[in-house]
Amino acid sequence: MWTKLEKIHEGTVAEVSFSTTDFMTAEELISLLEPFDLDILWAPLYTGEFREFEPSGYGGGGNSISIFDTYGLTGGRETEDDYMSEGKMQNLTEETLEESKKMMLTNMDDLLENDPKSYYENFLGLYFLEERYSYLKQNGFQVYGAVVTGPVRELLKLKDVKQLRSPSLGELDYWNWE
Repeated sequence: MWTKLEKIHEGTVAEVSFSTTDFMTAEELISLLEPFDLDILWAPLYTGEFREFEPSGYGGGGNSISIFDTYGLTGGRETEDDYMSEGKMQNLTEETLEESKKMMLTNMDDLLENDPKSYYENFLGLYFLEERYSYLKQNGFQVYGAVVTGPVRELLKLKDVKQLRSPSLGELDYWNWE
């Protein structure tokens, strides 16, 4: 991926996803990426898989495992109760982190309290929602990677971050980052 990224014009903005070598708090992830001019779009959460429950879909090989129904932390988007008005999507930052965590737990609680299990599992694909919700409430938010976006020149600097592994290049766009 780094070789491909090096060949892309530096005026390009790209998305890169990666895993981390260890679980870390969302605060630690934000701190790790703070020196770079990047936006954190999403971070996969550890929600008790293989400890609290056996996930419904996973596969792997070598030193990695992929969980197909991964939950993730975002900066969040607030909407009205009718879900009709669009709110601005926030990036995951130090300033939005606590609000994002609270929003996620509130949404999970609302689904558990107000909707049948068949709706959130079969329609939304939110398997083991109760177990995941309980795990996050008891153990906090641990992440193991991220999807970030930014100028190619900034993304290339991630190559030297020892805690990152398995980077993957996503969408590309010509854009003035500022």
